[in-house]
Amino acid sequence: MNIYSESREDYLQNGVLSLYKFGFINYYKFLNVLVIFHLTFQIRCVFLIDKKNKYAKTK
Repeated sequence: MNIYSESREDYLQNGVLSLYKFGFINYYKFLNVLVIFHLTFQIRCVFLIDKKNKYAKTK
């Protein structure tokens, strides 16, 4: 019974650790996607503003 409980604790610990690592990796990927999306969105906004300014200047 003692061996079973120990192995079960190890299994739980390993499971928690793997879940933590998996969650951390997913969170990091999610952050990368957010940063890339934010940067592309900023660049698009800058280009749109530039186009509007050029259009206003030419007109």
